[in-house]
Amino acid sequence: MILRYESGSMSKNGIRNRFIIVALFLAFLSYEILSFDFGSGLYIISLVFLCLGSLLKDYVFTGVLNIFTGKNYYLLFYLLLHGIGFFTYHLRLYLGLAVYDHSEDLINRALLYSVIAVLIFLLSYSFGKRFIHIKIYSFSNVRFKKLFNDSRTKWILLLLGICLFTGLLWGLMGNIPILIENYHQSARAEVGKGLGFIEAISRSLINLSLLYFIVCFKKRLFPLFFWIFALFIISLFLLNMDRGGLMKYLLSIWIVYFVCIKRTTIKHFLVACFLLVILAGAMGAMRTKNLADLAILGGIILTEASVEFDNYVEVFNMTEKDGYLYGSTLVPIATLPVPRVIMPDKDKYLTAGNYFKEYHNHTHIRVGERISYVGELYLNFGFPGIILGMVLVGILLSVVDGSLDASSVLSVYLYLQFINTFSGLNAGDIATTVIGFFMNNLLVVTSLAFVCLLICKQKIHAKDFC
Repeated sequence: MILRYESGSMSKNGIRNRFIIVALFLAFLSYEILSFDFGSGLYIISLVFLCLGSLLKDYVFTGVLNIFTGKNYYLLFYLLLHGIGFFTYHLRLYLGLAVYDHSEDLINRALLYSVIAVLIFLLSYSFGKRFIHIKIYSFSNVRFKKLFNDSRTKWILLLLGICLFTGLLWGLMGNIPILIENYHQSARAEVGKGLGFIEAISRSLINLSLLYFIVCFKKRLFPLFFWIFALFIISLFLLNMDRGGLMKYLLSIWIVYFVCIKRTTIKHFLVACFLLVILAGAMGAMRTKNLADLAILGGIILTEASVEFDNYVEVFNMTEKDGYLYGSTLVPIATLPVPRVIMPDKDKYLTAGNYFKEYHNHTHIRVGERISYVGELYLNFGFPGIILGMVLVGILLSVVDGSLDASSVLSVYLYLQFINTFSGLNAGDIATTVIGFFMNNLLVVTSLAFVCLLICKQKIHAKDFC
């Protein structure tokens, strides 16, 4: 667990003042929620206390806003989807933008399952922290031989590699994504067909660029090259119109800063969240190519937030009508990486998002529709699936949190990849999330597998020699 605090933050006056602030915040929030909807509000308040309890407790007693542990990071995204999603659903309903008009009983049932799911997660996480002590190798003893006199050379070569494969991808697609008409509606699936391997290398190289920021933050060095490097990577995301990727990348840099340099204050947290939300909304307006949308940026942000909640509630209607899928949406974990030359009919194995899309005949949507992790578990296996799925995530995240070694560049990098993957899993579509992890880390996973193979081979030879 990452805990840092400034001198004086543990004083009795400091603890008392923070306790009063937190108590007033929770009291005001509870009153507003219950005033909006008393029945559903009880479930929402339960989610708030369960998801923010550990975070607020750490803040009261240490002054640390300990956001970027795997546990708290996962819970914040969970609250965004299941808690805030409830209110953004009602906003869409009020504006006439909601696809579904769920009954109050159905919403309360979905919220009850959300509360039970997060409670199972917390119990599993606590169990894992106490009884399961599996250490992920931290690579703290790994040292790389210096090949270049100038330390920037390897990072320049990395940027050239990114340019090479990104340019190759754009060339095969026929244009830069920002210039392709309807790229985020229907064109992407067509122009990107058969280019999955090249896209994986490009994404993996871009992801590897996070190593540079980890090194800079650890050394507290921010030369001009640092800012050029950052602007170059951000520009690539903008040219690719990859809003989700850019948000995740910027959050990753924030996590590195938190781990390597300084804790996050409430002021910094609020300012950073505001800027990220504005950037996300602005990119949404850019996708529509309608400058008038910039004038109603706040409305766009609110109506786009946590749309997975609507689909999550709809899952309960689907299972009552047609039953469970018994794991069929997990099959694409094995089929998605297979080239179409080998398996031309692999599209018949649908991810949860694509199944939901086809079930409702939403042909206007290019990609699959997220239904939340809890929703996909329920869609496949019902309530027992939710229990088993949340136990698995809780235990795995307890191992990830217990294995972070902030002194190791590779350990911090792997920590980033794991907690980003688990937080992204909240939105649902398990197969897409798992495959996305391997696409973003293709080169790292391949390299680590090769190293492990060599180590095992050496051990076997040593055993034979003895």
